[in-house]
Amino acid sequence: MSRIHKTYPYLLAHESPSSVLIDMAYRVNPDFNLTGSTLVVDYDLAKLKRMQPDKWMCGELEDVEGLFNRLLMQVFQYDSPYQVQRDILAASKLIVPTGEFRVSVPPKVGAKRVKSIADQCFQSVHAVKTKGESLLICRQPLPKDPLPGAHSITYHDPVSDKELKFYTIPGMFSSNNVDKGTDLLLQTVSLVKDSSVLDIGCGYGVIGVVAAMRGATVSLLDVDARAIKLARRNLQLNGHSGKVYLKIQPYDFVDNAFDVVLSNPPTHAGSITLQQLFSEMVRVCRPAGYVAIVVREQLNYEKWLVKLGNVTILAKANGYKIIQIKKG
Repeated sequence: MSRIHKTYPYLLAHESPSSVLIDMAYRVNPDFNLTGSTLVVDYDLAKLKRMQPDKWMCGELEDVEGLFNRLLMQVFQYDSPYQVQRDILAASKLIVPTGEFRVSVPPKVGAKRVKSIADQCFQSVHAVKTKGESLLICRQPLPKDPLPGAHSITYHDPVSDKELKFYTIPGMFSSNNVDKGTDLLLQTVSLVKDSSVLDIGCGYGVIGVVAAMRGATVSLLDVDARAIKLARRNLQLNGHSGKVYLKIQPYDFVDNAFDVVLSNPPTHAGSITLQQLFSEMVRVCRPAGYVAIVVREQLNYEKWLVKLGNVTILAKANGYKIIQIKKG
């Protein structure tokens, strides 16, 4: 019976890294011990920066061009079924007919579900399982049509009394409707026409698009390449323009670059990342302007924010609060 290599979870026990050369690795953990010649692809720019591979690209598999002999992909517990299916479909079009696609599936993800998707896209799918990872070895690709694209949702702006349309995809934050926290932020903040606004962690672009509709000059920033594509599309969809950046933090902006900085920040990112992010928000905000963020009411970020400026709680509702920071 086959077993998975303990040190290299994308290899079988009898295989060595030199005998199984991976041309491209998609969304893998840094401890996968890949060679320098491997192209590493991920839609999370922050993860790529931590890995520092020799060859990399920020995007989804559907953004990759060319054909590959051996492609490796890792599935994660938080991945949406839609994203997994979308990625496997894309992989089937990137593998040469004699090539191989390997999928590493951790416990609790559901290897059977992932295999059922792979069975639709490859003629041969061999599953190897241990107490830890499961490994699917897929051969003889059967390229399929891509999944239906993004679906649309609507948002009624309470300030302008206008209806907006947004495209999003399953797996994105708040993909079925605009979340209550973002809605509270947009109800609370006042945006002066022609002011410059930076939306940090923009997702599919709700805050930035609404700000643009209210007359602001907008810039949107996110680490997720999927979000960036959607944000650009949603600005255009609603008849507005703006600058959209794929960046980890607003390091590249000069001091005092924006009148207003808005964010529904990634509170899962960890305390160090969040403190750096809050500091950068204040740095790029003009003295006469303000930073406004929305977070869960129980989160005590004020203990960090008071070191950066004057802090005011502008609103509370539905378990969220709006925190404003002005330079002291």
